Amino acid sequence: MRISYEDETGWPSAGNLEQRVAAYVRNGRLREYSRLAQVVAAIRRAELRGFRVGITNSPSGRAALYGTQYDEMICIYRTDSLKNARKWEEHLIEYFRERADNLYLGGGRSAEDGPYYVYVCRNGRD
Repeated sequence: MRISYEDETGWPSAGNLEQRVAAYVRNGRLREYSRLAQVVAAIRRAELRGFRVGITNSPSGRAALYGTQYDEMICIYRTDSLKNARKWEEHLIEYFRERADNLYLGGGRSAEDGPYYVYVCRNGRD
């Protein structure tokens, strides 16, 4: 998985992070799955991945945990505050709840050391 750092610091406006995520995952930027791939996934009861929002203090470690589920991780926000990172993760998951692969908030163990990154993982078009 490719990892890119396009992170900002400070206190972003909600609209700014929402717009940035929306730009990364808008129609035409995510992988489109063929009808055959959709049928095979349904038979296997597998998910066809689009994108996911999350937080981590180790982008390379988190990318390794996802394996081949996604093509790219884009770090969009960086902070030394776990509380702030969780707030933005929760806000973005809620905002994109109809489209994102996230089934629930969080899930990973909390790291004690920052910086913390809010990221978007996606499957882009080949």
